[in-house]
Amino acid sequence: KLRVTCVYSAIARAWDKFFSLCANYPKGQGEHFAAWLRVNKPGTPLYHVVGAQGSRHDLCLMAAPAIYMNRYACFDYASYVLRLPKKQENILLRCLFVLMTSEEIISQSRLFAILYISFCLPMRWLAAKTPELGQWGWGPISNGDAIDTLREKMMDIVDDPTKILDEVFMMSMFSKYLDMLPPFRKYWDHLFEKKQMVVVASESGAKVLQFAELRKELFHPSDPTNAATDERLVQLARVAAQGILNELQLGLGWKQFAITWSQ
Repeated sequence: KLRVTCVYSAIARAWDKFFSLCANYPKGQGEHFAAWLRVNKPGTPLYHVVGAQGSRHDLCLMAAPAIYMNRYACFDYASYVLRLPKKQENILLRCLFVLMTSEEIISQSRLFAILYISFCLPMRWLAAKTPELGQWGWGPISNGDAIDTLREKMMDIVDDPTKILDEVFMMSMFSKYLDMLPPFRKYWDHLFEKKQMVVVASESGAKVLQFAELRKELFHPSDPTNAATDERLVQLARVAAQGILNELQLGLGWKQFAITWSQ
């Protein structure tokens, strides 16, 4: 009846439909949600909900930070709306309400958000900026070395999945390129030390360091529910790391390995 699913791409699309502030779905409540937030939770940071239309390989990773960080505010709003008298049940919201109480989904959100900031963002930056990095000896084939690095780190996680909880290990996957590529270091420092977002629920225009706050809550959760996902997160980490390795080795990814070019 509620069409509840654990497929994370479907969850991302449902979240976008209901909670997106763009209010681009008839059954969504993004505009009303923002107004409720300003009245009931002023000053609460609200992370941007990623548009989930179309098909993108990185959709799950991009959507995870908002689902993970906005969960409590969204849960409180859902509780409020579902208690209101209504003529017809909102199946979309009821489905999201169930998902927001699931430890499995919270663990998935935490896992995908960690992968997003630890390897997705740096890999995307390196790939996009390759044409501008020639003076530092970085070219298209250099990305094969980055893929080699990703492969090695995923193998480490398969061997010891508790590494997913190690902030130093996860956030230093591509540290060797920080000294090699000054623009990459500038981007990395800006991301966690200067990049800000406006607090939607604040009338003062206050801002927060969203990636710094996200990183802190991922590796050192202040919320007890998030902290309780450690065990499940470790279990999922091994599965995810092995899945990434399979994609690299059995798909087209192996052709990009630097070790392949050297043979």
